[in-house]
Amino acid sequence: CQGCPHRSTFYAVKKVFGKDAVFAGDIGCYILGIFEPYDMQNFCISMGASIGIGHGITKVSDQEVICFVGDSTFFHAGMPPIANLKFNDGKAPLIVVLNNDITAMTGHQPNPGSGITGMGEKVPPVVIEDVAKALGAEVKSSSAFSQKQLIDNLKQLKDKKGPRVLVSNGACRLLTKRENRKKGVEFIKFKIDQNKCKKCGTCTNLFACPAIIELREEKGQEPQYWINPDMCWGCSVCSQVCPYGAIHTIEPKTKSKKK
Repeated sequence: CQGCPHRSTFYAVKKVFGKDAVFAGDIGCYILGIFEPYDMQNFCISMGASIGIGHGITKVSDQEVICFVGDSTFFHAGMPPIANLKFNDGKAPLIVVLNNDITAMTGHQPNPGSGITGMGEKVPPVVIEDVAKALGAEVKSSSAFSQKQLIDNLKQLKDKKGPRVLVSNGACRLLTKRENRKKGVEFIKFKIDQNKCKKCGTCTNLFACPAIIELREEKGQEPQYWINPDMCWGCSVCSQVCPYGAIHTIEPKTKSKKK
């Protein structure tokens, strides 16, 4: 979806590790990273299998191995293989936990990290970072919507050898949209400054947000890039990845006072 925290995380991982790493997939929304332009799921077997299989690959390959696992899958089947990484100390894959605060792909059911039960009762959330540390992993935490935080933490963890976990925190944008609707709050919108845009295609061909559209009036004509304001959910990541600073917020309309 537009504004998805997983897209931002995938983009940062590819910036740091390139295309030559092994990307271990798991069960959840992030399996959509299998598609172009990301192509970041080399296999997907069953819940939690990314970590165990990724661990095995590190034993026979010199390639970097990155295991993607969601918050729900982490709680369901991701903790035992992390304990196994620590138990069999040595070279281990990097685990990226894509924490979007909910079990999104199957209908937004809560999980132990959501802070709410299936009956809607508010409870203290189980903190993924604390659990991963207790299992012996070195842990970094980032906002999924900050490319700088993500890239800085990924670079630090890249040089480590033991069990490593990056928790990329960013609520599912559908969840945020629902909460905003209840509060009467609208997303901040972004637009492309046509005077600054160099038509490089980073926003569409590499970042690939579905709210950003490439327009051509005629075949062979230079494209124009446009953000559909009805689809923009204000994550801001497009403005961070644009190499020319051509994407910025739309100034909110001020209501004229009645005389």
